[in-house]
Amino acid sequence: MDTEAIASEIVYLKNRIAELDEESVEEKQQLHERLRGLQDQLSGAPSTGKDRGGSQADKVQYVPPS
Repeated sequence: MDTEAIASEIVYLKNRIAELDEESVEEKQQLHERLRGLQDQLSGAPSTGKDRGGSQADKVQYVPPS
């Protein structure tokens, strides 16, 4: 996937997450996981799935506004 496609997918996921209500917790969680993977891919960080260790500060990433 190229950078533009990844960025487009990230924007879509953020918009979809914002649309969901409190009853869609499971779908929100899945979208957040997918979003994290795309952000890692865009930043060049290795994605190791759910078992990524480290502190919360290690997981925070800067995403420039679209």
